[in-house]
Amino acid sequence: MKKKKKIYSLISITIFIILATPFFINILFKTNSFNELFVAEWTAGEALMYTITSLSVLATSCIAYIAVNQNKKLLDIEERNLIKNNSTLAHIIGLEVKDSKNVLCNAPLYNEQILYDKSLDYNKAKSAPDYRNFSIIFNLSFSGSYPTKVDIKNVLIITNDTSKGKENNKVYEFIKFIESKTTSIVAISNNIIRFEAHFLLSSDDKKCFIENIKNKDTEISIDLDLELINNISYSSKIKCRSNLSTKINYNKIECISNDKPIQYTVTETFKPMCFWKGIHIIKN
Repeated sequence: MKKKKKIYSLISITIFIILATPFFINILFKTNSFNELFVAEWTAGEALMYTITSLSVLATSCIAYIAVNQNKKLLDIEERNLIKNNSTLAHIIGLEVKDSKNVLCNAPLYNEQILYDKSLDYNKAKSAPDYRNFSIIFNLSFSGSYPTKVDIKNVLIITNDTSKGKENNKVYEFIKFIESKTTSIVAISNNIIRFEAHFLLSSDDKKCFIENIKNKDTEISIDLDLELINNISYSSKIKCRSNLSTKINYNKIECISNDKPIQYTVTETFKPMCFWKGIHIIKN
């Protein structure tokens, strides 16, 4: 109703201006001026033409303003549709930690991404003479556009022995090698994906980490900063946060001895979170 009233008011004002303008110009030219300064040097027809031209310019400016605003609204709608159709949200629902006896080197040759402890020297980490690695397979539930590749930026892992309290927390922060490639994603089901990454630590830190995760009372808190890339050159930058513990009745000691992964799943007390940082167009 308010919009209709505004439209009717605008139409009424326009009609009034169109009809009243010639009338007032005619009256002004019929009236004698009280001062020579106000005596017109042009005819009534010229004054009328000038007024009509001015009104035309004003009307054109209004139409241009409306067109620009409508164009902005269309661009906003297009951007929202772009985000809706191509963005991806994901939550960590589980992970599998795999120990490795091999020395990791030549990062560009690996199909999976490699991340190293932030405290390590980058140039030494490249050749990895004194460092050891383990790998993690991440299981994520996702919604939105289907991702085909992942680019992990950094990972923060905190291990906590719940039987001893927070003072036994161990913090590990990993960043990716510059030469490390993106990792292909494997689809498990319609809304579950998984991918693997390798992590590089000093020998002593890796030994401590493996011992921690073998403990049945250990929980893992993880922040995963990554970019999910779909197959039409769009990527979603997100941060996933989750708290995980070992599966019930899962024999971790046996798994370690048989080189099987240690499985962790989300705890019931902590709901996995996803922080969306935006969608980006990948330049080919």
